[in-house]
This record gives sequence, C-alpha cells and structure tokens, in this order.
Amino acid sequence: MREHGGAINVWSKAGEGSRFEVWLPCVAEADPEPGKNTPVLPFGRGETVLVMAGDRAQLLRDEETLAALGYEPIGFTRAEAALAACRATPERFDMLVVGHLGSAASALELAATVHAAAPQLPIVLATPSADEIGADALLTAGVADVVHWPIIAAEMAAALDHCLAVKEAKANAPGISGREADPAVDRV
Repeated sequence: MREHGGAINVWSKAGEGSRFEVWLPCVAEADPEPGKNTPVLPFGRGETVLVMAGDRAQLLRDEETLAALGYEPIGFTRAEAALAACRATPERFDMLVVGHLGSAASALELAATVHAAAPQLPIVLATPSADEIGADALLTAGVADVVHWPIIAAEMAAALDHCLAVKEAKANAPGISGREADPAVDRV
C-alpha cells in the first residue's frame, strides 16, 4: 500500500467481524478514448496554502500535489510552528489543509485553534476516516471541506476550488457576516 502512496485502516471486533478501508491514489488513464470527455481539474492561481501533516515524507507528497494543482504550499510537521506562522501573518495564507496528525481529534483540534486565530481562513481537513467526527464539530472548528487522506489530487482540487469560491463570494458581499459567511456552513 505504501509503495503506491496508499493507506489501509482496519477495525476488528471479536465475534463481530472486521472492516477494511483501502485508500489508493487516483491514476489517470494512459490514453483516453477519442471523443471521451476528460474532466478538467480546477487549478489554483498561485494561492498560498498552509499545509500540516504529521509525517515529513507525507508532507512532501502533499506539497507536491498542491504545487501540481497550481498552489503555493507552505508545509509544517509541527502544529505549534503552523499555528505560530498563521498567527504571525494570517493574511499570508489563502487556505489551510490539515492532514493526518495521528488522530482525527488532533487534526480537528488544530483546525479549531487556527480557526480561532484566523476565522476568515478556509480549512480543508484531510483524514483517513471522518466517521467519528460529527458535523457540529466540523462547523465549530471552521472546517469548510473534508477530503480523504492520503490526498487524492482531483478531490483536493475540487475542495480548494470550493474554498476559493466561497472566500471570493464572502469578500464581495460586504453585508454578510458571522455564520452566514462561514465557508463551513455552505459545505459540510
């Protein structure tokens, strides 16, 4: 699984059975059929994305994916460093991607802390499984979108494009404030 950039989650209970989640990255067709409509990914225009991941190797892969999608990733493996960078210059970042930090609770806690420091910053949570996270917790933490981890380029492109659209609409609607302008309310 790791050689292919994937991951696996296994849950097992004695007498009840086992559940396996297998995550593999999407691979484009080698030669699309003539006349077949190939979907176009929404690419960024150099927007700066603060990226958090607990593992250095995964962070590099995530940064490469975001760069290939047209974004300028700034990566951190330590939550304290990411939070300090966001607090020092919150206007530097257009969005935040919180990757796998060992547990969904850790990632959600970081998202909530950043949201408190920079509430205008759209947050995308990348997690192996969002089953244990409720919609209310996501809204409270300011999460605008949830994607699978490891990151799948097409899914991340759509999530970031959505965040940008909501952020632009919010910037162009001066009469909207509070929860009405929160990107998480629109998506989750």
